[in-house]
Amino acid sequence: MKILVVDDDFATRKLIEIIFTPKYKVFCAETCAEGLEIAVEYQPDLMILDLEFPDVENGFEKCREMKKDERVKNIPIIIIAEKGLTDKEELKGLKLGAEDYIKKPFDNNVLKERIEKVFERKKELNKAYKGITIGNIYLQNDPPIMYVEKKKIQLTLKEHSFLYILLRELGRVIKYKQFYKDIWGYNNDSLKKPLTRIAERVRNKLGSHHKDIIKTIKNEGYMLDKIK
Repeated sequence: MKILVVDDDFATRKLIEIIFTPKYKVFCAETCAEGLEIAVEYQPDLMILDLEFPDVENGFEKCREMKKDERVKNIPIIIIAEKGLTDKEELKGLKLGAEDYIKKPFDNNVLKERIEKVFERKKELNKAYKGITIGNIYLQNDPPIMYVEKKKIQLTLKEHSFLYILLRELGRVIKYKQFYKDIWGYNNDSLKKPLTRIAERVRNKLGSHHKDIIKTIKNEGYMLDKIK
C-alpha cells in the first residue's frame, strides 16, 4: 500500500513518514502542485491532504479539483487541518469526497486507526463481490462507482459501503449498530451523526427519482425499499 502526504509542514510530513514506514511506501509533497504530480505518477492508495497551503487560497477547492481529475479522483483522501473545522466545513469536505477529517495536532494512534480503516474498506470491497445490480442501479466495487440509469456517479468508500449494505439486504431494516461495525469497524453511538450525513449524500447522489428508496426507520436504522 502507498500513502501520499501533501502538507507544507515538514514536521508533519516527517512524522507521518516515520509512523508508516516500512509497513507502507510513503511519498511526501510540500505543495498541492507537487502532490498532484506524485499522485498521477504513482497512484497511491491513500492521500493525506492538508487544507492550508501558502500557494492555495482554499484547500476545499483543491480537494474538489482532485476529486474531479480523472487521473486521481479514485484515490481516497483524509483531510487534516490545523484549526478545528466547524460542522459545516467538515460536512463540506465530506461532500467533496473526502473519506475522513483529522484535526492537528493528531494522536498517532488515531491517525493509524483512521488510515487502517480506509485500507480495510478497500480490501473488503475488492474481495466481497464484483458488483450488484438491482433495478436500474448498478454498484461497482473498484473503483467505488454506481450507475443510476446508466449515469456514472462517483462515491466515497464510506458511501459505497453504506449503499452496499442496503443493496445486500434489500427490504430489511439494518440497525445503526450494524452500519457502525461494517463501515467504521467499531460500535459507538457518536457515529450516528456521521452516518446520517453519509445517508443524505447517498440519497442526493441517487437523484430525485430514487432518493426516497432509502428509508429512515426511527430509532432503528435504515432500509432500502424495492427499486421500481
